Amino acid sequence: MKAPDYFFISDNEVWLLDELDYSRVSEYVNVVEAFSLHQSERLYHRLQILHFEEE
Repeated sequence: MKAPDYFFISDNEVWLLDELDYSRVSEYVNVVEAFSLHQSERLYHRLQILHFEEE
């Protein structure tokens, strides 16, 4: 197994915020909703194409 230094550069850091920023929660929820809507529409259209190709 390779050493962690092989995968990570020394400038990378991971930390937790002292306090979560709840003021942007609605923004994140809107982004997730938009992404999920887009993905479901994309899947629906893809399934329609597959169904059409079977006929």
